[in-house]
Amino acid sequence: MKVKNFYNCLFIIINLLILNSCKENSLLFKDTFRTNKNGWDTLTSKEINTKIESGYLLMSSKLKNVVNYSLIPISELNQNVEITTSIQINNLYDKDGVAGIILFADQQKFPENYLLFGINSENEVLVSYESKKEGMSQIFYKQKIQKYKKKEKNSFSIVTDKSSIQFLLNDKIVTTISKRNDLGIYFGYLVLNSSISVDNLEVKKH
Repeated sequence: MKVKNFYNCLFIIINLLILNSCKENSLLFKDTFRTNKNGWDTLTSKEINTKIESGYLLMSSKLKNVVNYSLIPISELNQNVEITTSIQINNLYDKDGVAGIILFADQQKFPENYLLFGINSENEVLVSYESKKEGMSQIFYKQKIQKYKKKEKNSFSIVTDKSSIQFLLNDKIVTTISKRNDLGIYFGYLVLNSSISVDNLEVKKH
């Protein structure tokens, strides 16, 4: 009986070790914003501000038609991944306010083409392709959903495979779009006439 219990315990321990190992191996990238080890763009001014403080990436922009970006390269975006980040949208200052995630951007400093997943001044969830090329921008989804928690932390997730990109808000599927062939590797956050607090980012194998 003692031998049987010993092997049962050993079996459980081995399974737990394997499970934990799989979880660790699936994690490709993580940032809890305790430091700026990943090199997010930061700046400080009266109207535009980006800083890392007390475990948060804090961003704001109060200038009309001036977007505040903070992007970093994440080469793993080219793989099949699940990206999850926690964002609280603190303020949307006027009718043009938008805040959220930029992903698959083509440049770090001044991106010209990227996907946007965020919230606008009407508290609508927005998924769009933004491009400086005339006629190339496209809105895939723009609608209010009950899952969005105003003035609270919200979980924004993106799941990719070879042919599609799925967008989820607080674990609810928002929309799925076809994956483009010309996507970049830059990921980050955007504020336009708005302010946000970000406190977690994880990229896992999917």
